[in-house]
Amino acid sequence: MFVHESKHPSRRLDPAGVLLGTVALASATYAIIQGGASGYTDAPIVTAYVVFALSAGLFVWVELRHEDPMLDLRLFRSASFSAVMGVAAAAMFGFVGVALLSVLYMQRVRQNSTLEVGIRMLALFVTFVAVSALAPRLVRRFGFAAVLTAGLLVMGAGALALLSVGPFDGYGAMWPGLLLAGIGGGLLVAPSSAAAVSSVPPLQAGMAASAINMARQLGNVLGPSVLGTIVTTRFPDNLRDRLVDAGTTGSDAERIVAGASQGGGGTGLPPSLARTVAEAVPQAFTDAVHRGLLVGGIALVIVAVPTTLFVRHRLPSAPSVLAADSGD
Repeated sequence: MFVHESKHPSRRLDPAGVLLGTVALASATYAIIQGGASGYTDAPIVTAYVVFALSAGLFVWVELRHEDPMLDLRLFRSASFSAVMGVAAAAMFGFVGVALLSVLYMQRVRQNSTLEVGIRMLALFVTFVAVSALAPRLVRRFGFAAVLTAGLLVMGAGALALLSVGPFDGYGAMWPGLLLAGIGGGLLVAPSSAAAVSSVPPLQAGMAASAINMARQLGNVLGPSVLGTIVTTRFPDNLRDRLVDAGTTGSDAERIVAGASQGGGGTGLPPSLARTVAEAVPQAFTDAVHRGLLVGGIALVIVAVPTTLFVRHRLPSAPSVLAADSGD
């Protein structure tokens, strides 16, 4: 009742853009998620990537020629807008990825119950909510570029801080990294939306808001898929190496690795071998989690560079952001 009307006066439905964009995102999402489980060279996965490439190419071709496109690709001429899209994807890539790997560590290594894991994850999520409420004030004081860069660096620091958590450490070694990741996430989500909207003309604000939500959803998919795949592929190799180094025969090592990869334990083993497995499994899984956290932390730090260079520092005063931003 009290919000001013912001509907675009001449917008029309773009059926071809909707269809092609949906097919492109759906095929990419399927290929990324399912490829981590079945292998990226399987025929259905390769087919999905081909469908993605064709539909994405056609989407770009149609949108550039449509008089009223669903997504005006000329928006990406703004370096600030393009950088913010990367920030949105990286933010969810890191946030959801760190959350997933932390949950896997606590369940598979620390053997925490679901309730215990949920309580321990509050260090991440409560911090995220609290800092999100403060982020708009920080943007008004320091500008978009400073806040978004700080968010990426702090979240990356949180992911890298979790590398110090060993397989037999308690929660005291873990919560500082979760806290940092929550602070970083809180500095990124709301400011990135505002930065995207402020990087385009007012009539395209809705389009920019939708585009950044799309970027976030891609990050949501890529974070668990990429980092989770790193863990699931590294764990068997890590465990095999540790078992062989401990003197386990090749056949026994392969049998134990196959069982552990499916979530099985070391039941029915001789006492000496059971002790070896009890030490090797959490160490191998922790090493695999560390590899995923390292990749996630480095990715966040890398994205901070174009954020610093290209994101518009403050809200624009001119009515046409894109025109003023042509040389940005």
